Amino acid sequence: MTNDLETGKPTPGGTIQSMYSQYKRFTTLLFFSVILFLSGAQAIPTSAGRLVFVQSPAPGTFSEADLRKLRWIEGTWRGRASRLDLPQDFDRSLWNTESTFERFRFENDRTLVVERLSGDKLEKAVELARFELRDGKFGVGSQGRRWEASSIDDKSVNFVPVTKGLHSIRFRRESESSFITTTVYPAGPLGPARQEIRFMERWPKR
Repeated sequence: MTNDLETGKPTPGGTIQSMYSQYKRFTTLLFFSVILFLSGAQAIPTSAGRLVFVQSPAPGTFSEADLRKLRWIEGTWRGRASRLDLPQDFDRSLWNTESTFERFRFENDRTLVVERLSGDKLEKAVELARFELRDGKFGVGSQGRRWEASSIDDKSVNFVPVTKGLHSIRFRRESESSFITTTVYPAGPLGPARQEIRFMERWPKR
């Protein structure tokens, strides 16, 4: 709201102008969020709260030899949130900060199984995901909700969504006893772009 220069009293015109500016900003953000959601592009937030838009890479073609490069990920790991990059107005209470225990194991040369462990001795296992190599594509999920690897090397694997509007996932090896999971959620009608980084350490500690 602006003030009259002579009387110093607030004038209604300032309120209308402010409301209109906020409305334009909201509709602009909504427009670009919908475009990104439909196109499959990713919005990566920076530390300053700004978003950098990048096009998702295409899934690659791989063999059993490529999957052997990922043997380092086998084992039991404790995961905990280490950083969350997102717009300043995002509700941070939605961020999961609890520690989780997961087991990665190769069921065979073409299948990587991820299990969530629970119980006092981590004796209970529930399958979370099954990454399978089929027709040269290494992926997880169904056609309605599916991710496939875009790159694999000795230290990392990147999964991009085949289904538009889903997040991307990256596992990157840090050492013999740790790796980083990076999940990038694109901007969409349901919320802003955000990036979650989880630190995974081999468990029990050696």
